[in-house]
Amino acid sequence: MSDAATAEHDKYLVNLGQLADITGISETSLRKWVRARDDFPVEKGGSHGVPYEFDVRQVKAWIDRHEAEARAEREAEAERSRQLRLELFGDDGLVAEEQQKLSAREERELIQARIEGLKLAERQGQILVKTEVEQAVAAAFSALRDDLLGLADALAAEFSLSREARVQLEERIGKTLHRLADNLGSAEGREGTERAA
Repeated sequence: MSDAATAEHDKYLVNLGQLADITGISETSLRKWVRARDDFPVEKGGSHGVPYEFDVRQVKAWIDRHEAEARAEREAEAERSRQLRLELFGDDGLVAEEQQKLSAREERELIQARIEGLKLAERQGQILVKTEVEQAVAAAFSALRDDLLGLADALAAEFSLSREARVQLEERIGKTLHRLADNLGSAEGREGTERAA
């Protein structure tokens, strides 16, 4: 290194006390970082009778990098919580988010409490499980179809309906059943569209 380059480099070399003054970080915290973090930039020293020396530029870059990493972790945790809130509570969760900013830990606790509340409501029969409702509706519709189709036979026998009248009655019942099935299908389709929106 030339004398000018050495002088330029030495201008940024400081001891632990000076580094604490410049960065506003206590000497105790700086010592902990030096011992605990292998990547903390120490120029030299740190043994008996030999003071630490640090290049302030390298320390600043190290602090900036670690602060950016910590900020990115906090933001990722907040985004994860926001996504969970949106998934579990829909737009209501987003409104709550705008009304009150919580720490990531508080958000996790709030979401966990809501999940537990939903589980309790389900155990108490206050929440319907979609698959159970679908199965019940399918069973009811199947029974209704069987009863209505059987009704055509019963009416034909009871009122001595002609074959033609019986066929017309079965066709009307069939159309009614198809319309009911279409209405159920379109209601399910609307629900899926509303959720996707």
